[in-house]
Amino acid sequence: MALSLLKSLKPVAGRALQIALNRALALDPDTRHALASLDGRHIDLTLDAPPLAMRISVDGSQLRVGPVDAQEADLAVRSSLAGVLAQLPLLARARQGADNGKGRVRVAGDAELARRLQQLAKGFDPDWQQPFVSVFGDVLGVQVANTLRSALQHARQGAIDLAHSAAEFITEESRDVVPRAELDAFHDDVDVLRDDVERLGARALLRASRIGRVILRYRLDDLLQDTPAERWLHLAKPFVPRASADIAAQSRGARLRLALQDLGPIFVKFGQILSTRRDLVPPDVANELTLLQDRVKPFDGDAARRIVEEALGLPVSEAFASFDTEPLASASIAQVHAATLADGRQVVVKVLRPGIEKQIDADIALLNSLATLVERTHPRADKIRPREVVAEVENTLAAELDLQREGANASVLRRFWENSDDLYVPEVIWSHTAERALTLERVWGIPSDDIAALDKAGIDRKALAAKGVRVFYTQVFRDNFFHADAHAGNIWVDIDPMRRDNPRFIALDFGIMGQLSQEDQYYLAENFMAIFNRDYRRIAELHVQARWMPDNVRIDDLEAAVRSVCEPYFTRPLSQISLAEVLMKLFRVAQRYQLTLQPQLILLQKTLLNIEGVGRQLDPQIDIWAVAKPVLAKILRERYSPRRVVREIGKRLPEIMTHAPDMPRLVHAWLTQQVEGRHELAMRSRDLVALDASVQRLQKHAIGAITGVGLLAIAALMYVLQPPGWYWGEVPAWSWVSGAVGVFALARACALKHELAQFGSDNDARETERGRRMLNITADTGELLSVLVRFGNARRVLEIGTSNGYSTLWLAEAAAAIDGRVTTLEFAADKVAMARANFACSGLGERIDLVHGDAGQWLAQAADGCIDLLFLDSDRVQYAGWWPQLRRVLRPGGLLVVDNATSHAEQMEPLRALLAADAAFTTSLVPVGNGELLALLPAAGRQSLSSGDPNVAGQRPALPYSACHPDNRAVSTEPDTLAAVEIETAPLQLLRLDERLAVVNKPAGLMVHDSKLARGEDDFLADRLREQLGRPIFLVHRLDRATSGCLLLAFDRDAASMLGKALMGGEVSKDYLAICRGWPAEETWQVDHDLDGGPGKPVKKPAVTDFQRLAAGELSVPVGEFASSRYALLRCQPQTGRFRQIRRHLKHLSHHLIGDTSHGDGRHNRNFRMQGVHRMLLHAERLRFPHPDGGTVDVRAPVDGEFQKALDLFGWQVP
Repeated sequence: MALSLLKSLKPVAGRALQIALNRALALDPDTRHALASLDGRHIDLTLDAPPLAMRISVDGSQLRVGPVDAQEADLAVRSSLAGVLAQLPLLARARQGADNGKGRVRVAGDAELARRLQQLAKGFDPDWQQPFVSVFGDVLGVQVANTLRSALQHARQGAIDLAHSAAEFITEESRDVVPRAELDAFHDDVDVLRDDVERLGARALLRASRIGRVILRYRLDDLLQDTPAERWLHLAKPFVPRASADIAAQSRGARLRLALQDLGPIFVKFGQILSTRRDLVPPDVANELTLLQDRVKPFDGDAARRIVEEALGLPVSEAFASFDTEPLASASIAQVHAATLADGRQVVVKVLRPGIEKQIDADIALLNSLATLVERTHPRADKIRPREVVAEVENTLAAELDLQREGANASVLRRFWENSDDLYVPEVIWSHTAERALTLERVWGIPSDDIAALDKAGIDRKALAAKGVRVFYTQVFRDNFFHADAHAGNIWVDIDPMRRDNPRFIALDFGIMGQLSQEDQYYLAENFMAIFNRDYRRIAELHVQARWMPDNVRIDDLEAAVRSVCEPYFTRPLSQISLAEVLMKLFRVAQRYQLTLQPQLILLQKTLLNIEGVGRQLDPQIDIWAVAKPVLAKILRERYSPRRVVREIGKRLPEIMTHAPDMPRLVHAWLTQQVEGRHELAMRSRDLVALDASVQRLQKHAIGAITGVGLLAIAALMYVLQPPGWYWGEVPAWSWVSGAVGVFALARACALKHELAQFGSDNDARETERGRRMLNITADTGELLSVLVRFGNARRVLEIGTSNGYSTLWLAEAAAAIDGRVTTLEFAADKVAMARANFACSGLGERIDLVHGDAGQWLAQAADGCIDLLFLDSDRVQYAGWWPQLRRVLRPGGLLVVDNATSHAEQMEPLRALLAADAAFTTSLVPVGNGELLALLPAAGRQSLSSGDPNVAGQRPALPYSACHPDNRAVSTEPDTLAAVEIETAPLQLLRLDERLAVVNKPAGLMVHDSKLARGEDDFLADRLREQLGRPIFLVHRLDRATSGCLLLAFDRDAASMLGKALMGGEVSKDYLAICRGWPAEETWQVDHDLDGGPGKPVKKPAVTDFQRLAAGELSVPVGEFASSRYALLRCQPQTGRFRQIRRHLKHLSHHLIGDTSHGDGRHNRNFRMQGVHRMLLHAERLRFPHPDGGTVDVRAPVDGEFQKALDLFGWQVP
């Protein structure tokens, strides 16, 4: 199959190769002109396996690619695919004079022509910048072109070597044939791999390419604006036919609907589900997607018979008296056939499509891949939440694939509405129902949107519309079981002539049903009644009471927001008021206050929208509020009536009677405690006693630490003042005494980790219940964790299972040494309180983010790849369930450490099995403490545990310099290992480069040069630039490690001196972008606040910074007593150059810089880390300076991916 595909693609491939070659030649006019001297020459290229031959002919200054004909070629090259592949490592390494052709390629013909081609290849130097600049822009286009030019230089040199060897072979008339055994082995490998490649890779690739073509055809590439996918689609535009002018003129929603229909049934279902998520997509798009309908060709009726026979376990002829092979209807998941039972009853049989499960799995896998790509690259991914949408599609489709479950839904709904005049539900024939085949009583009716047919049948549409509204509210609030796919195609009207004046609905398709919790039922009903009564205060209170949003929301603010949504609706005619629309807008308002919206509420809102649509089609003047209010009031009266309460008490009477004999004694005991004042003592648990003792010990540690520091300060002061009295040497005796006591007190205070370890050990010896035990790690495990954090340079550490904080302190102490942070999660409230007190006394509290809550929920909200090292020491039963999220948050190059791998080996088996099944991980069991399981997730290239986002351009891990230096790589000569070791880190982005100077876009997280702040690091920007440029450099100024942007350097001492003088003389202008907390009151202002010179330089000097507020925005994240957090985008222009001037001036203003761990606000830093933004948000945007050779240079640096992500959180654009 693969060979036939290759043969069919030969003409297309030849044409594509011809276009590519000539376009490349067009970028180098000199080579193109020289090629004209070879006019009329022919080169034949032949592959043995797979068989493929083509002729490349020189036609003037153009190349022609076509099939080989009878005319003899001037030069012939023959090889196998294995031979060509074997040349690639040699080409990449470009070994001058290597025997590239031996045993791989056979060449015959004109040796002089080979030499001429060698000369042309050597001189080929196309201007690659031209096409890339037009696509990617000036700066990025130049960078891409330079990278491609570097790669092609290696390939060109390899081609020169190959041509040189070919000329030698022709001259010497020596040719070697590919060894037969090697060729046979290659064929065997191809045979083994062919099926897998065709089944998996090829299909996915073809499907993805088809999606790309459809996106372009319907002009939907604007949906991918500002993403890498948009750039590559832009390159493919010339090869994809565009849609007609009529389609191009339609709205984006209409074009998206047509594209989904073009892609097939699964994508239609995806669009239908997406249409219900109006919290995720714009209204215009959602409205268009509601028009999507399955238009699927029915599958063969005989295949349906076979599926039914397999499902029921008996022939169709025995199961049914008749079975129509022609389907009544066909949809994306199943199709319906008419049949007759042996007793004469007419039925319909719903049959799943053959192979639908595999098709869904393949398309869902592709959708997940696309969703992941969008989530990583789209600037508004946090608002779109693509993976959440795909997960909802997957869950919905999984429910629809189980026809037995659909039958159960129909039976329950039928029981609720048996003998009703409002709704009829067909009977399920259970004897003829299985997982892949569902048999239902056949019914006849008119679709509810066929108004002409209803009028012809004489149906009272006004009465029918009112019934529809009553049926919906009854299903939701009486039965708590509602039809959640109630569009017109699934809601028919009974055509019984006796029911013209009293029509009833018929429900079909029960794959999606909805239910609410009793609490949600109550609050939703109360919300509706409050809306009917225009009681906005009550609506706001109910949203908080239902725990749909945090308790600290200001009720007054929420009431005002609710009023702004609801009040405009009451100015409309009653027939135009939509409860579904009001509910949807209320949910959107609530999302600004951190609404926790559950899927069943979204499903309800979508169903209400469908019901209102059906009602208004039947009766455009229906007042849905007037119809719904009495129905809802009646249901609520019945639900909470005294009779119902008595009935509920009657159900629970046996349970009440069981406990009744103990009640008098318990009440008497409680009253006695209240009277005697012993209730407080009785309420104290052993946990609180232990916590109280722990707090007292920690208070002693804190007092000891303060006393020790104070005594040391007194000792130093006396040494300086030299008071009269006894001296020991040149030091006053009291300095010795004060210093000794201070050191002793401080040492006792610093023994906190030992104290916690002893406390945990003593506690666990007493307690038998797991929840009350500390379960601390051992000291040697703590030392191992400390080594791993420091050696791996892991600045973003996550711990699950805090306990009393013993292990956290080991991690935080190591992280503090490399400017890192630790986030630790704990579910038990008493342990959280204990750990918080311990952290406060440790001096490491600023390095620790203590989170009280469920780890699974925290992991689900965390950004991808946000953790460098993850330490797992919690409930081992949960590990397997957390695994997908654990793997997602661990970044490539990150390390997973799991405690108790030996002591609790059986409980660890599920996690170890998952690790073993994941080929990406390398694991090792370390015999330390209770056994530590280490699992390393390798990076795409060579990468360690260093901090920083690997997706940020120009940023690379902090490996030792010797490991990164290309001269020290252990390069294998084997072709299959070369790809693994030849990966280079991306070069630093050069914003300007000439003979005298350069301006580089410094990545965040990379130190400029070695200094006392380096803390043992070996990776510096200055070293990289010397290696990248191959020449000495002189730094003109510096940027902090966490700051990104323009950095100026010179290539000679004179230029460096001139630029340094310009900098000191105020001739160099620097603009910075910063994001800070709060909204500065003024648009422009200046800070004139003296600052010292940093550590060891206490003398303060003048420091002046000009600020301009560019934008302001809010995040719906509570901080302290406020329900949301305010932030501002600033442009900063320092007029002086003091140590961390901008950062410290912003702290002086209490507008702390986001991401600043030294001078910032940890609460706001955590807010941004939860949004996937981990870097300090300070960027040197612009640099203006006089050039040493004259003139002025003005350079701007684009922000990196994380800074742009922060801007996109607010929709900000940098002016």
